[in-house]
Amino acid sequence: MLKDSVYNIKNIRSFIITSIPFWALIFCLYFLLGSEEKIYLFFADFRPGHPRLTTFFTLFTDWGNAFFYLVYSTLLIRGIVKKDKSLLLLSAYYILFQLIISFFVVRVLKITIGRPRPGMGDQFHPLSLQNKFNSLPSGHTAEIFGAILPLALAIDTTKQRKKLFIHLTLGCFGMLLAFSRVYLGKHHPSDLILGYLLGSLSGFLTFTFWQRKKKIACKKELFAGES
Repeated sequence: MLKDSVYNIKNIRSFIITSIPFWALIFCLYFLLGSEEKIYLFFADFRPGHPRLTTFFTLFTDWGNAFFYLVYSTLLIRGIVKKDKSLLLLSAYYILFQLIISFFVVRVLKITIGRPRPGMGDQFHPLSLQNKFNSLPSGHTAEIFGAILPLALAIDTTKQRKKLFIHLTLGCFGMLLAFSRVYLGKHHPSDLILGYLLGSLSGFLTFTFWQRKKKIACKKELFAGES
């Protein structure tokens, strides 16, 4: 029981540290720029004068999540080659919950809510299939946090500085991808928040189901060895 409590505290700490860059971004956007309309107008004026930065964030928003497809594909292939059930399960649960939450749930919410994207007016259009009225939540943000959180929670090292560095690196990657959506005028900051919450749910479910399967497998191996 005590071990489980410590284990949960470590997970919560990992989650908080990984999330710090994202919440720092949200605070800075609202605190420094003000309302969501002002945030949109600021970056709309800023982008034309900074084409290289705009190109960078365009590439980041297009390929940031794809990078983690490669990461999990690598884990999957390594699991197959080495017959490592742990890696296979992690990749399988990642795919499962990304499909359920980051694709299906996010898409249903986008269509159901019908929030206009920045610069498209204030009137909601519920049940609209038009992309310009599918702003809330941010699918990119949900997807990236669904990808980085299981990795952050799965880090197995006793070196605290190394763990902190990895958590913050993953967190900064997620923050930059989320920020790219606001910078490019594709989402409101509040869209990012709901996307982050859904992505965090996906990440926790991936990690939780993976851990449970690992424990069951370990117990079976232990009992098999004793018999």
